[in-house]
Amino acid sequence: MSDTPSHAFPIYRFRVAQKSDGVPFPVTLVLPSPNKPIAQEEREPNKVYAEDFFPRTSDHHMVLGQFVDAWGYLENIVSFLLKVLVAPDSTPGTVSVLFENMGMKQVMSVLQSLATAKLPDEEIDELINLIERLSAMNSKRNILVHGHWVIEIIIFVTRNEYVSFRGSLLREVNPHDLRIRKLISDVRNQKERVKHTFNLKRILSSTRDAHTLSKDIAKFTEKVRPRLGAIPVNDSNNSLTYREEGFI
Repeated sequence: MSDTPSHAFPIYRFRVAQKSDGVPFPVTLVLPSPNKPIAQEEREPNKVYAEDFFPRTSDHHMVLGQFVDAWGYLENIVSFLLKVLVAPDSTPGTVSVLFENMGMKQVMSVLQSLATAKLPDEEIDELINLIERLSAMNSKRNILVHGHWVIEIIIFVTRNEYVSFRGSLLREVNPHDLRIRKLISDVRNQKERVKHTFNLKRILSSTRDAHTLSKDIAKFTEKVRPRLGAIPVNDSNNSLTYREEGFI
């Protein structure tokens, strides 16, 4: 793990969230200096300094990278399933071209359509279940890949009426709907927050889920492809494996 100074890491947004309905006195949040940390002797009492909540290591980048790696592997597994379902109705290389030029939603729609034409009902239902899991994972992927890092500073009042602060590092997208943005900033509204924000624990969980889904799709593909008969099962160039190591 890197111990690079925290101000070297790009954090694109800060958000102040309130856990209590109000605080007994005004709270001033001082944003970080763009050039260097604010020295202790330069600080003023009764102010909160945002840079104190910066991550101290690059662990969050590694955690995000692990998910991106798991998603890339999942895409390869899905591409191979598409190849199995399309063959023998295409020339070599056709599926790769199609897959690279379709979004995941289009790929899932094509998979389901092909399944209804080539698989028995029981396997159609099994694939639909896998596609539903893939759709949920794709939604998470869009937030994690296209989102940004946010430091959320939560203000709350203790039972002794002291004002206290807690920082969280989140990966999230910025909803276009301003009403949703307000809901996200309310830490009591977990129902809305989980749709748009990921802490490091949830990113790690998503990585594990992506690996599990890759394994399940690989098993399904190996089950149906001998009957479809277009890709030689014993050909090492067409072997399909899944890895069980490499994730937390």
